[in-house]
Amino acid sequence: MIDFRYHLVSLVAVFLALAIGVVLGAGPLGQELATTLEQQVEELREERGALRAELDHTTRTNEAKDELLASLTTPAVADRLTGVRVGMVLLPGADPDLADQLRRLVSVAGGDPVLTARLTEDTEDPDTAATRHEAATELAPLVADPEPREGAEPTLATVLAAVVAGADEEGGTVGQWRSAALRLEDLGLVEMEWEGNGDDGQLPGAEDQRAPQAVVVLSPGLEADPAEDPEAGEILRLRVDTVAALAEVGTPTVVAGVGGDHFELEGDSTDELVAAVRADNDVAGSVSSVDHADTRAGQVALVYAIRHALEEEYGHWGLGTGAEGPAPPVPPVMSSDDESGPGPVPPPDPLQESTDETENADDAERTDDAEGSGDAGGPGDTGGTSEATTGHQAAATATSTPSTS
Repeated sequence: MIDFRYHLVSLVAVFLALAIGVVLGAGPLGQELATTLEQQVEELREERGALRAELDHTTRTNEAKDELLASLTTPAVADRLTGVRVGMVLLPGADPDLADQLRRLVSVAGGDPVLTARLTEDTEDPDTAATRHEAATELAPLVADPEPREGAEPTLATVLAAVVAGADEEGGTVGQWRSAALRLEDLGLVEMEWEGNGDDGQLPGAEDQRAPQAVVVLSPGLEADPAEDPEAGEILRLRVDTVAALAEVGTPTVVAGVGGDHFELEGDSTDELVAAVRADNDVAGSVSSVDHADTRAGQVALVYAIRHALEEEYGHWGLGTGAEGPAPPVPPVMSSDDESGPGPVPPPDPLQESTDETENADDAERTDDAEGSGDAGGPGDTGGTSEATTGHQAAATATSTPSTS
């Protein structure tokens, strides 16, 4: 049993230790400790000041680089997409202002941003899955839709890819893909906007409704982590299916994401769709991606990526995970003589061919009439001309013949 003396000894030991600590703290040991702490605080303050100065310098340097790149963007992309018809697929939530910037840049590069297809929320809403399935089943016979990634039945992704690519079902009526596009709009699944068209934008056979030769898929990112949120994971799967279908139907495709150059202390700033495409071996080799399309450098890289994709040269560019480099190699300029640009050439217009043949025949007839008139004309028709010709010939002979007198 512990007696009172044990408690007394313990209390004395505690107070003795406290007293020794006070004495040492107020003496040389305390002074040394305080000096050490002050030195550490001062070092941290200086380090913070140096880091802030470095950050300010880096910010000013980046701003100067951005200004320089902005001034060089036009000559950097000029004539890289001459005559190329480019379509844009805007996934639900994509930034319309960024889409406008990309369309303008395509125009600066000499391309023709002919189509903007805006996918609505219904293309990813779980409650409209039945509507999407019915639409795919209804429209698949009209278009040459590719094989789906999973299952045997057509999907909205495969039908949409065929519509954007302008791929009619083999043996069917030419231009059926336009009918399928109108039906998708009626169902509220997509909004199709043809550049430069007004109310006549949906007229079959309109010249500027030819299918695009290359497609940019603009991704808005996801609000939730697809690895943790099942709904976000399903949305990501549908988006990857759309990209894969575009590649499968043979349309050169570039996926454009944003934020690839941003810094995050935890996690990865790479757009989820871009990261998923790069990680999928079945898709990565047949499409390109740019993860910083919201920057000047990324937009230049996007133009270059489109050009390389037209030559079936695919790659992944930016600063995010899986990027091969900041930008593709600089492609050569495209000749302005090639108005159609690379890629599929649309079939000739029979009406235009008939008009051309008629004009050629008329030109040939007028030429024959002119020659016949010259040969059969009388002295009254050609006398003046003959005399003038003789006069000129005589003058020329007199000038060129040296005098013998």
